[in-house]
Amino acid sequence: MNWPTASRSRWRWYAAVLVVGALVVSAVAAVNSTTGHRAPSGAKSTTVVASLPVVRCPTEVGVSHGSRVHLAKVIKERVNRDLGTKVALYADQYDIMRAIGPRGWSCVASIAADGGAQLSIYTPGTKAPVFFGSLLGRSLATEVTVQQEPACEGCRLAMACPFFTSARRLFQKSFPGAGSLTICVRPSGEVITKSTNDLRYFKDAPGAVGHAYPSGGPDRAFGVAFYDPDTYSYLVSCTLSKSLNELCRGVLAWFVRHHQAI
Repeated sequence: MNWPTASRSRWRWYAAVLVVGALVVSAVAAVNSTTGHRAPSGAKSTTVVASLPVVRCPTEVGVSHGSRVHLAKVIKERVNRDLGTKVALYADQYDIMRAIGPRGWSCVASIAADGGAQLSIYTPGTKAPVFFGSLLGRSLATEVTVQQEPACEGCRLAMACPFFTSARRLFQKSFPGAGSLTICVRPSGEVITKSTNDLRYFKDAPGAVGHAYPSGGPDRAFGVAFYDPDTYSYLVSCTLSKSLNELCRGVLAWFVRHHQAI
């Protein structure tokens, strides 16, 4: 297979994708997000404006992105009504990526030379995810992860092709071979729960190694994938204990609201 030229993290990403693709094939034989819609007249709003503490994530970059961006220690954000006191805003040092996650957690971020980026929010006191690490495969961790791919065509298509027919066709045309077939397969246990033109909300059942990361552990994983052939792809995942499922839904809803070039 003739892969496109990519940064060091992209090559590592491709290698991991191929491995997981094979695992997915062997395993094969959202989340309804209403918070982005205006509430009916007289109905109680499902969101509130809350003051969220800002956590700056240690960030590794493939090339220099200039000076680090200053952010206030507290930022007002609109979040699901029941999350105002439960979440914080997490951002990399250059303010390229933002996400909300459980308050009091830790985070790391990586930004590749081609603009591909990832951010992981993880339980404090546990081992930190590695910079430029693979966000694929079985993991028992509880994390919120964000992946975005604006430039690397193969990366964008590989991220989107399990969920979007147009991306799958283009990926298999651009990169023919057995590898492209395995990458685009969804495993049993991964279910699309809601679709729009650009978005696919999905969930991975406990034990199912799917496209959310982490997945395959004891907890259900929730995710949302976005694909625009002219701009970029992103995939956001949230895997927390069952008691925090609503927090996961709020994490995805916030991210979609704040990336509505869609």
